[in-house]
Amino acid sequence: MRALYSSGSRKVLRTFDRLELARDTVLYEPGKPVHSLYFPEDAVVSFWAETGAGGSIEVWTVGAEGLAGAAAVLSETSPYRGVVMVPGHAFVTTTDAFRKHLETPGRFHIELLEYCQRL
Repeated sequence: MRALYSSGSRKVLRTFDRLELARDTVLYEPGKPVHSLYFPEDAVVSFWAETGAGGSIEVWTVGAEGLAGAAAVLSETSPYRGVVMVPGHAFVTTTDAFRKHLETPGRFHIELLEYCQRL
């Protein structure tokens, strides 16, 4: 998020809403549609995979350096459960609005694709 805000992507980011995320808020469920994408500002979102034995394991976390909901770039659903572990703020946009931004060539499009490639 910080890198995007300092780049030529500021115009796009101004269209996002800023909101507060409470600890333990579930943002995504496995196999469920991704409706919103979150760019944490000072919050941390943890992603959990089901083990098949009734348990789960943390597979990664996303903070100010990333995007929660990146699965929406390639798919309609989330493969993991996304839960707010550290409360704070995030910028949020709908999946539809995000995809429209990706369809428009420019700095935002390039930077987000580069980020997704690094995942």
